[in-house]
Amino acid sequence: MSNTQPPVNSIAPLTNVTLAVEAMEQAINRGQGLPGMVCLYGPSGYGKSKAAAFVANKYRCYYIEAKSIWQRKTYLINILKDMGVVPERTMDLMLDQICEQLTLSQRPLIIDEADYLVDKGWAKLLMDIYEGSRAPIMIIGEENISANLKKKNGEKVHNRIIDWQPAQPASMADGQLLTRIYSPDVVIADDLLEHIINTVNGCTRRVAVNINKVRKTAKAEGRESAELAWWGGRELFTGEAPARRR
Repeated sequence: MSNTQPPVNSIAPLTNVTLAVEAMEQAINRGQGLPGMVCLYGPSGYGKSKAAAFVANKYRCYYIEAKSIWQRKTYLINILKDMGVVPERTMDLMLDQICEQLTLSQRPLIIDEADYLVDKGWAKLLMDIYEGSRAPIMIIGEENISANLKKKNGEKVHNRIIDWQPAQPASMADGQLLTRIYSPDVVIADDLLEHIINTVNGCTRRVAVNINKVRKTAKAEGRESAELAWWGGRELFTGEAPARRR
């Protein structure tokens, strides 16, 4: 794939990875006549893109990560680029190329950051790709993608979704997996880990950032373990900019 993703064995099997796999399985193994598009959605920082990367590797999906400045033609060009297909000159011919490649390869398609497509009212492009190939398609988006899809693109696209899978906040089990990755040499006690998760409202990215912060602090103090009693009232990273000192 031309859109660089981390290798599958570098991604922890967190809750949202499992949910993304289950969603794609629904699209791949759907019954005859059922729609074949799925959506993983939720707040920023919940690990949706890493979950998508895992699914892309597991099922050999074509994958693009949308950008805010892209035009409709750019989407088609980038999908074809990931497929290794030289784009034709016109959008209608590019669409035919994509549908043909999906049909022949029997590989799914994932579009990450699909909000950019949906918010511009261009999601009917997805419907065209789906209707022309009947390939499993997963879109990844933010919390309000369902409402925006219906509002700006109509029911025709919305009712092609067979499964809306909400990404979940990090659980304790997720946090314990993340400590093995980001703090392999400092044991972080469950009470401190729970405090981290609650402070950042389960944002997976910020859980990881704070595990690393706790590890660095513990290492600086010569500790091999970190507990809530030791951490005390020290601040955790929540994403809020600190107040200016006077």
